[in-house]
Amino acid sequence: MAFITLKDGSFPCDIFIDSLKDRNRALHLDEVIFELLPQDKWHIGSRMEADDIILDGILENTLEEISIKGLLSEEEIRLKNENDSIMAKKEADRIEELELHLEAEARLWRPLPELAGGGIDLNESNKKNAAKPLCKQGELAKTLGLQPKGRIVYIVSRTFEGSLTGYIDPISPFVVINGILKLSPEDRNVIFRPNDTRYPQLLVSTKILPASLLKCIEDHKKIIISAEPEPVWQANSKMLKAKKIEVVGYSGTIEAETCALLKQNSVNHGPFSNKIIKELDQSLKKYFDKKTQDWAIPEEEILARRDYRSKRIFTIDPPTAKDLDDALHVTLLPDDTIEVGVHIADVSWFVKPGTCLDEEARKRSTTVYLVQKCIPMLPPILCERLCSLNPNEDRFAFSAVWRMHKDGSLVEDFNPWFGRTVIRSCCKLDYGTAQNVIDGNIVIPETDDDSIPESLWPKSRRPTGSHTLKDVANDILLLHSVASSRRKSRFDKSGGGAIAINQNKLSFELKSLSTGEKILGNEIDEKDISIAMSTYPIRDSNRLIEEYMLLANYLVALRFIQIVLERSTASKEELNTSSNDDTQTNEMIDNLNKDLKNLNLDANVKEVEKGDCSYSENEVKILNGEKIAQPIENDSERCLKSEESEIKRKVESEKVSMNANETHEGMDTSERTDYVDIAINESLKTVCPEPYWNEINQSCNNGINETKAENPSDKADQKFGEMSSDSKDDSELLQKTGEISEVSDNCNITQSHQLNGQSESPKLKNGNLGEKSEDSDIDKLRPLIRRHPPPDMHQMSKLTCMLQMSGIEFNASSSAAMHESLQNIQKSSDPDSGIQEVVNSLIAGPMKPAEYLGVDDIQPGLWRHFALNMPCYTHFTSPIRRYADLIVHRYLEAIVSDDVSSIASNEIDDIALQCNKMRANAKAAQERSSVVFLCAYLKRLQPPREPEKGLVVSFGGSGFTVFVQGLGITQRLFLDDIGKAGGFSCKGELSEEKDVLTVIKEGRGLEAAVGESGSAALASKSWRKIEIRALTSVWVVCSVKEAVPVDVQVNFLGPV
Repeated sequence: MAFITLKDGSFPCDIFIDSLKDRNRALHLDEVIFELLPQDKWHIGSRMEADDIILDGILENTLEEISIKGLLSEEEIRLKNENDSIMAKKEADRIEELELHLEAEARLWRPLPELAGGGIDLNESNKKNAAKPLCKQGELAKTLGLQPKGRIVYIVSRTFEGSLTGYIDPISPFVVINGILKLSPEDRNVIFRPNDTRYPQLLVSTKILPASLLKCIEDHKKIIISAEPEPVWQANSKMLKAKKIEVVGYSGTIEAETCALLKQNSVNHGPFSNKIIKELDQSLKKYFDKKTQDWAIPEEEILARRDYRSKRIFTIDPPTAKDLDDALHVTLLPDDTIEVGVHIADVSWFVKPGTCLDEEARKRSTTVYLVQKCIPMLPPILCERLCSLNPNEDRFAFSAVWRMHKDGSLVEDFNPWFGRTVIRSCCKLDYGTAQNVIDGNIVIPETDDDSIPESLWPKSRRPTGSHTLKDVANDILLLHSVASSRRKSRFDKSGGGAIAINQNKLSFELKSLSTGEKILGNEIDEKDISIAMSTYPIRDSNRLIEEYMLLANYLVALRFIQIVLERSTASKEELNTSSNDDTQTNEMIDNLNKDLKNLNLDANVKEVEKGDCSYSENEVKILNGEKIAQPIENDSERCLKSEESEIKRKVESEKVSMNANETHEGMDTSERTDYVDIAINESLKTVCPEPYWNEINQSCNNGINETKAENPSDKADQKFGEMSSDSKDDSELLQKTGEISEVSDNCNITQSHQLNGQSESPKLKNGNLGEKSEDSDIDKLRPLIRRHPPPDMHQMSKLTCMLQMSGIEFNASSSAAMHESLQNIQKSSDPDSGIQEVVNSLIAGPMKPAEYLGVDDIQPGLWRHFALNMPCYTHFTSPIRRYADLIVHRYLEAIVSDDVSSIASNEIDDIALQCNKMRANAKAAQERSSVVFLCAYLKRLQPPREPEKGLVVSFGGSGFTVFVQGLGITQRLFLDDIGKAGGFSCKGELSEEKDVLTVIKEGRGLEAAVGESGSAALASKSWRKIEIRALTSVWVVCSVKEAVPVDVQVNFLGPV
C-alpha cells in the first residue's frame, strides 16, 4: 500500500494507493501524477474522522431554527441565552488574555514586526492567513470521514539517486556442491532486500554478483550489499532490476556499517577534488605571507571592516570542536543596559558564488557528524583554520550587535547593527569550563591565576593578551544571568510560549585498549577499541550559547521580513492605483463566451475563484489554448473526439510528490506484470495539449516537502519518532520516522501539489546563487527563512486522548500549553519511571519538520516558527557547517551594503530544496551512526546487560512498541517473535472498546535465558496472560541482532 499527501492542502488526508499495480512503479519521493478513483472505492475508517466543526455548525443552526419556530419552552430559551452570555464573556476574556500575551511578546521580541498573529484579533488574523481551502472532493472526504483512493498514472521525475544498502536472499534453497554451499543452478536471479523498506526489493541477475559474495554465500544475511537500481523500471517487469552490486562488508563491523550508512543517505561525499583544492589555493595565494609562511589578512580588507579586535571576545564549544564558527562579547553600559555581540565566521568572503567550491558546498549543504568522525561541508583548511575563530588569531567575521536589558528584553530604541568585522578571540572555552564558572566551582584570585586547578579551567583554554580570567568569568556570569531571564520569559505562557522537547541523546567515548588514548578520526582498529556510553548532558552553559544564537538568528530574519513587508506595502499601493483590472477580466470572459457561441457550443465561461477546478470540458480546452473544431460526422473526426476525451481524463489527473515505503515479502518473482504503461517519460506528452504539458514541465521544478505521512496499517498502533535538538540553534522538532508494520507491500507517500486550478511557479534556472541577474534589485530579494509549521492536529488529538486514558493530562492547544503540560508531567512523575521520556518521544511524533524556504513563498501568518514561537526565524550562526547560513550571509551583506548585483534570487527554491533534503539525510546518517555504535557497545559489554524495564508506548493487533529508558530507544515487538527462541508462541486479542491488547502465552517461556533469580526471571516464568495498555511497564532484555541491518534486539520477558 502507499499514500500520497497533497502539498497545497486541498485534501484533509493522504490519498490511499492500495495495490502495487495502482502504484505503477513509483518510488519513494518520486514526483507523480495521480487519478482520483470514484467515491464508492474510497477507504473507510482509520485515517479520517467526521468534521466535528461542520457537525457542530449543523447542530447549532438546527437549534436556532427550532427556537425560531417556537418549539423550545421559555425556560429552555432562557437557559440558552444564559449560555450564550457565558460564551460571550469567555470570548471577551480570551481576547483580553491574547492582548496581554501580545504585549508580553512585543517586550520579548521588540522590535516586533507587524506579522500575522501579532495583531489584536487572532480570529481575524487566522482568516486572513488561513491555508488554501479544500477542494470539493476534499470537503466531502472531511465531512464523511473517508480517505480517498487513487492510482498513479504518470511519473514526472525520479528523485532517487545513488544506491541502496541491504542483503541478498536466494529464491530457491541452497545446494551443496563438492561440500560447499552454493546457489541453486536453477536460479538465474536472487532478491536484494533493502534496509530502507520504503524502497522496493530488486531483482538481481546472478551474472552480476561479485565473486567474493559467492564464496561466502552462506553468510548472505550478514553481508552488507550496496545495490544500484536500473534507471528505468520496465512496464513488463514486476520487480525493479539491479544494475550494479557491491560487497560493503560484514554486518556489525564499524567500518562496513559506516560506509553503508553514508551510501544509504547519499552523504558519502569523499575527499574534495583536486580541482577544488587547486582553485582554493589560487584564491588564497595572493594573501600568503612569505615571512610567516602562512595566510595573512590583507590590510585593505581590515580597513573596510569594523575592527573588534580589542573587544574581549571568546568562544564556547564542545571540547572536541575544531570548526569554531561563533563567538561572543558582552559589555555593561553606563545606563545599566548591556551590549551583546555575536560574531560568526565570515565564510562568504572565502567561498565566492559561482566557484567550484561553492558548487560542492551547495551539493553537500551540511557537515555530517558521525560518532567517530565528521564529513565536512568545506575543506579542512577553511573549516578548521582560516574560517574557524581560533584564539589569538585575527579572523574575519560577520557580526550582529544589539542592546538588551538585564531582564533579557531588547532595548526598544536601538536598532541592531549587522556588518562585516575583524575579530581576535581571546580564548577557546568548552561547555564544561563555562559550567564550572556558572556553578561557582572556580574562585578567581585577585592576582595568581595559576592557583586554579587544570581540571577546572585548562591552561590551554585561558585568555591571552591583556584579558584576565576574572574578566572572562564575569562576562560568562553576566551572559548567563541575562540568558536565564530571557529563557524564562521565552517559555513563559504569558509571553514566550515556546516548547522544548528534551530527549536523551547518547554519547560515546572511544579509547585505544593499548594506549588508553581517546580515538577520533577515520581509522579505527576494532580489535583495539573500548567504547563507553553515557547520556549527553545539556547544561546551563549550553543554554547560554543557545539563547544568543537564537536571538541573532531572529534579528537577521526580522531584517529580512522588514524588507519583504516594505515591498508588500509598496505593491499594494501600486495595485490600488489600478482601476481597470475588473473591467479587463469581464471583457476577457465576454470574449470567451462569444467564441463559444460562434462555434455553436452550449457552454458558458464564468468568473472562477482561485482554486476552483470546476471547468467544463470546452473551458479546459480554451484556457489551455486548444482550438475547438466544428462538430462533424466522418470517421476521422470521431477518432479525434475519442482522443479529446482521453485528453480530458489525463488533464483531470493531479501532480504529486511521492514517498514510498514498500516491502515485497512473499511476492511472486515473476518478471511479468500488467503495469499501466503511461509511466514512461514521454507518453503523457502525446495525449496532453501542449500548454498543459508545458505546465507539467514548469511545475516539475517546484520543491518537494519531505514531511512523512502516518502509516495506517494498524490504526491502534503508532510509533512516534525522535526530536532532534541543535544545542546552538533552533531546537527544532524534526519529522517522525515511519514504522514498518507487519503488512507487506506498504509505503508512505509525501506531500505535493495539484496542477488544475493552481498557479505554478516559473521554471527555475539551474546554476549557482550569485550569478548576476539583470533583474536583481533590493525589491526582488527573496531571502531564506526557516519555518516550523504547527503539528498534525489529527495525530495530536489522538495522542492526547491516549494520554488521558492513561491518566496523563496533556493540553495541545498551543506550544505554550504543550510546554506547560510537559512541565507538569515532569513535576508529578517519578524521575525513574521513564514517563517523561516516553511522553517527550510521543509528542515529537505529530510534529512536522522545520524547513527552509524563500521568504515570499507563503503568506506572512505562516512565517512563524512553532516550536520556538517566534514570528520569524532563519539560520545565520553556522556557515562553516550549513550552506543555508552561507546564503543568509550573502543576502544580509547585499541588504546592508545596498548592493544586490551578485544575488540571483530566482535560485532560492532550488537551494532551499537541496538544504532541506541534505539536512534530513545528514540527520538520518547521524542517528544510524549512533545505532551502530550502540550495538558495538552492547556487543563488547561484559557481563551482558541485565534485564531492565520498558514502557509500552503503543500497540496493535500484531504486537506492541516498547521504550527502553536506559538506552533511549523504542523497538517494535511482534507477537510472532516473542519467545521464539524459547520455544513458545503468543497470540493477541485486541479490544478497541477497552483499548487493550491481551497477550496469551502458549507453552513455556524464556526461563533459561534469564536466569533463576530476580524479578525479571520470576516474571518470565510466571506470566501466562498479560493486558497491554499504553504506558504498561514490562521486563525486557537487550542484545544485538547481527543480521543486516545490525540493530538492538529487545526481547520481551514479562510484566513488571
